[in-house]
Amino acid sequence: HRGGSIGFMGNLHCQSCNTCQSSACPSADWGANCGTPHDGLAHKFFGCSEESNSSTKVEKESHSVQTLKGGGTYTGGWNGTKRNGYGVMVWLDGARYEGHWRDDKAHGHGVYVQADGSTYEGQWVDDMQTGEGSEDWVDGFKYTGDYVRGRKHGRGLFECADGSRYDGQFLNDDIHGEGVYDWSDGRRFVGQWVQNRIEGRGLFTWTDGRSYDGEYLNNLKHGQGCFKWCDGRTYTGQWKKGDQDGKGLYTTPAGEKCRGEWREGKLVIGSTGGSQAVPEVLQKKYYQED
Repeated sequence: HRGGSIGFMGNLHCQSCNTCQSSACPSADWGANCGTPHDGLAHKFFGCSEESNSSTKVEKESHSVQTLKGGGTYTGGWNGTKRNGYGVMVWLDGARYEGHWRDDKAHGHGVYVQADGSTYEGQWVDDMQTGEGSEDWVDGFKYTGDYVRGRKHGRGLFECADGSRYDGQFLNDDIHGEGVYDWSDGRRFVGQWVQNRIEGRGLFTWTDGRSYDGEYLNNLKHGQGCFKWCDGRTYTGQWKKGDQDGKGLYTTPAGEKCRGEWREGKLVIGSTGGSQAVPEVLQKKYYQED
């Protein structure tokens, strides 16, 4: 890619928690979206109440089968008129929750299976994933890690269908903090993230031996950093929006050095150690990662 732009997967969540679908992970050119649902997989379903033709609520047996509004059935423990303890809820579309309840809400450990076969297994608090859990989608995506109020929050591992994966910190469904992203083509980034963007300090490596160790801003090399080419060339210095910009040192594979000042990837002022002649290639915007 040109100029060090490295885009990212975008928000790790979708707007509708009821579809339980995950978008595609970053492709080789880095920039696709990679989404996962949030806000409690079962908000659409939990919170329904028992069917009754009477205005007076009837005390339920401690363990019985009941048909609820919408046609779903519940088998399990009750406390008065509310689901409590261990129980199984099955909806008309085939969705199913099996686990613990408290006052008519999923609470404790439970397994929720969507109608399409996608699943969440883990901890619940008041109908929302909270604690440790794991989501598996039928299209091959998987998240294992921490949740807070239905959102990925804390430490987690997100695995994409193409083999790409992110292992690190999440904040309110966003990649945020320290983490490692591995692409299926072998590229890797280890470092800091801010709301799904590479931002801060990190190390980006390619399979052919290229690497960049330095600062990023909004997915671009920005600040101080060192880029190494697979043929042994290096540039150490300042960057701006993905290009060398500011003071820097360029070193050839033979060890020849050129100190100077760059603007938008071009050397504008510089000299070599033993000669005033500046290599012609450095007069041009030579910096290309590919």
